[in-house]
Amino acid sequence: MADDPAAQAWLDKVETIISLNLFPDAVSAQAKAVLPIQSFAERDGTFTNGERRVQRFYTAQGPMGDALPAWQIFSRLGEALGQGRAKLSAAAVMQDIAKNIPAFEGITYRNLAKVERQFPDVGGVDLYYGGTAYQNKGGLGVQLPTSADKGETVSAFAVELPQLPKVGKGQVFVIPSTVLYNRQTTFLPSLMMHPRVLAPYVEVNAKDAEKMGIAQGDVVEIKADGVAVRVKAHVNGGAPQGSIVLPRHLTNEATPMHITVGEINKVK
Repeated sequence: MADDPAAQAWLDKVETIISLNLFPDAVSAQAKAVLPIQSFAERDGTFTNGERRVQRFYTAQGPMGDALPAWQIFSRLGEALGQGRAKLSAAAVMQDIAKNIPAFEGITYRNLAKVERQFPDVGGVDLYYGGTAYQNKGGLGVQLPTSADKGETVSAFAVELPQLPKVGKGQVFVIPSTVLYNRQTTFLPSLMMHPRVLAPYVEVNAKDAEKMGIAQGDVVEIKADGVAVRVKAHVNGGAPQGSIVLPRHLTNEATPMHITVGEINKVK
């Protein structure tokens, strides 16, 4: 609910809410059952990065309490509902992926964990990883080949851009953004980082601000997607004319998750 302004509207239509979460929040407060999940530091598994490289990650600490990985909770629930036996480990899940998804064929935890010396060597035999002073003991992973890598014919696809919402009189485009440090529920327990979290603000184009009588530092109210938030205006070149850029998770209220239209008014 902290992510989606429309969450309460559709949650009100749900008969039973089961919450899987790291921390108590507004959804868990309404849930009939709350199941604690592990953070990434408490579990192992794999991820595929933007370069199609499949890599392992490892458990940094033991799980707290009775928390389980989210995938295992769903697997156990599925088993109870007759949907097949739950996998016992992330390695077993990887085997299932390699067996059923052609792009991952042949990938195992063993070959993901292989380490070879990388060049340039910037610090000696114990410090290496593609030119950085980082000792890689977890494995280089495996890069998934593209169709071109495999010699297959590559054809171009037409790119269809989504239609933008129409801007009415007195409205602007509201563009969500993300800042490094914010007030998400997974970040809030880090008290030492709180001084780095910025006060809520919105980027306003200088020409738009002049028309609306908004100056740097003014408090403005933004109404969009059924919510209203009050933040300080940053008047600069950070927003295209006719748009405002609103960082998410800086306010206690949920703000738009996608480009939408809304109103911005100076609070007098």
